[in-house]
Amino acid sequence: PTLPFLDDHGDLDYFICTMFAIGLFFLYRLNQRIVFDLTKGQYQKGSYIGKTRTHVHLSDIYAIQLLAGRLNSGTRSARTGRRRGSYRTYELNLVLKNSERVHVVSSGLLDPLREDASFLSTKLKVPVWRAV
Repeated sequence: PTLPFLDDHGDLDYFICTMFAIGLFFLYRLNQRIVFDLTKGQYQKGSYIGKTRTHVHLSDIYAIQLLAGRLNSGTRSARTGRRRGSYRTYELNLVLKNSERVHVVSSGLLDPLREDASFLSTKLKVPVWRAV
């Protein structure tokens, strides 16, 4: 028994490799972790598998930044010229004392991000810069 769109072994190999790649991508995304460790005084962003990619001392954080943007994921409409498939997106970033900006998370939902920024602001005793 075979799937009707898989007519020879080349298509089956392609299908299996594609599904494997998609599975690896989702495994990678699900293994992301974001940790604000108040006892150790550090922020880490990375994965459970492999090394941590981002490490910041909490004492180096000057402010928390909220930004708004628009993500265009579609093509332009021939009739109106406007993009289809675009949506608002929001970012929570850390602004460091050396003026560097560190991306923490992006979301399509503003209210939970505002709550997170407020919570972090209280715990870290830094202001929230809202550009939303």
